[in-house]
Amino acid sequence: MNVKHSPQNTERWDDWGWGGPKNINKEGMFYERLDGSRNGTLALAKSFFFPTEDLWFGGVAVERLNRRSLQYRVVSRLVQVCVFRWAGRACSRASSRWCRYNWEYATVSVAPGEAMILVLLVVYLCCPSVMLVAVPVVGDFLLVAARGLLLIVVFVVVVEVVLLSDVSQDAGVSLNQVTCLGISTQRSTFTTWHKDTGKTFHNFITWKDIRADGLVRYWNNSYKMMVTMRLVWALQHVESLKEAASQGHAMFGTVDTWLLYRLTAGRLHVTDVSNASATGMYDPFTMDWGSWALQLFNIPGDMLPKVCDTAANFGVVDPRILGTALAIRCSMADQAASLFGLCCFQEGDVKVTMGTGTFINLNTGKTPHASVAGLYPLVGWRYKDEIVYVAEGASNDTGSLVKWAQQVGFVNTPAESAEQALSVKDSDGVFFVPAFNGLQAPINDYQAAAGFIGLKPTTSKHHMVRAILESLAFRVVQLYDTLQQEAGCDCSLIRVDGGVSHNDFVCQLLADLIEIKVERPTSTEMSVLGVGFLAGLYSGLNYIFI
Repeated sequence: MNVKHSPQNTERWDDWGWGGPKNINKEGMFYERLDGSRNGTLALAKSFFFPTEDLWFGGVAVERLNRRSLQYRVVSRLVQVCVFRWAGRACSRASSRWCRYNWEYATVSVAPGEAMILVLLVVYLCCPSVMLVAVPVVGDFLLVAARGLLLIVVFVVVVEVVLLSDVSQDAGVSLNQVTCLGISTQRSTFTTWHKDTGKTFHNFITWKDIRADGLVRYWNNSYKMMVTMRLVWALQHVESLKEAASQGHAMFGTVDTWLLYRLTAGRLHVTDVSNASATGMYDPFTMDWGSWALQLFNIPGDMLPKVCDTAANFGVVDPRILGTALAIRCSMADQAASLFGLCCFQEGDVKVTMGTGTFINLNTGKTPHASVAGLYPLVGWRYKDEIVYVAEGASNDTGSLVKWAQQVGFVNTPAESAEQALSVKDSDGVFFVPAFNGLQAPINDYQAAAGFIGLKPTTSKHHMVRAILESLAFRVVQLYDTLQQEAGCDCSLIRVDGGVSHNDFVCQLLADLIEIKVERPTSTEMSVLGVGFLAGLYSGLNYIFI
């Protein structure tokens, strides 16, 4: 595989940089062959399937809606999928309370009253002035009531509108010209569903869910972030899941498994090694589900997905979703994908992702790393006969701290934090403990609490902001020192990505503290690039231009 770099597009510290991808963005990436043909791979960002308030409504004035905006296209598709199709079925089944829109693998139901709410929502978004004059109170009601309804159809809408329209338009191609699809997802977040109906037993239980804390303390604190104990909690507390599991009718899956199940019309119940190894139930030393874990925690083995290579034949997207049977050739956990996207292919390569949390990953080659300080061994990827292992350390609070600083009024926007930190020469002796969710490796104190230390009359808001940002870099240094002590890591550079890596102050401070080069690509969405690389490799695209 020949990868072309573009050094002129690199932002750098210590007068050295890595030529990162110049066109990658959170909507996806199209990779052209060097011979000029238009076939390529399409990388699917995890954000597609988890719309947030900011994505759909936050900061967007409804009155300024236009025909090319994301909101307009989402609303248009909602009209087609949810109103016309469901209303037609409702008319044909006037005696039935429910109106159904069926696929082979899923049934989405909506009551006529809910359909009316959706109609009103569409009118409100497209013609706000008419709606607000006619029914002054409807606007606020709809924005609250419709969110739940939107989640019912967001899978269809986002795939068809965002993926089909945005990515293909940005690339200047149609989906018929796309070779394959790659998926990058959040790890350690899971759901369960009924094998026969596809109906979920509960919402996603995320990697930060703390309802299983009692079980974690009872068994082993090292399982804090793993799926295992939260799945045990769900099996004990969700009655419908407990009953289905006892009858062999329950299916378990992390985000990637659920997406593949839905995208392939229920034909696949699989995961890849990078996602499986982050559950705590997969043994990276034997490369199989750990029978010891399943027996110890009484987890039915038949509910677990089949584990596949990271780049493999994951079937095709059901043509009713995108209008074409698009091949899926890669599924990968976000941290492993960003490691690959940052070209950390050699043993000893290190990358740091600073997003909601901080994750430092060391490529340990063919040998999994056994830690006693809070690091944990994971499988980075398995491609054909090659297995690459990763040693990882985490700090749960990074981007969440910057967001908190904004919420309490320290900064107006996250981008201002670097300016405020640089406006003072130091933190005036103030330190911040970044422990909203405890302190992970190497301290491993899950009861630690956040707080400022050293406040005095001369302390200003800018000093406090600087202390917060400094704490983020200090935690990375702690994790890096642990890698050095445990794994003998002695690299000459660190590659960084993630939203917080946009902060120049944090990156420069990190380079100063560890006294090695810190590289940041122009775009920081490296997990998307990673799955694009692997999907393209598996599909025979030997030349990828970035």
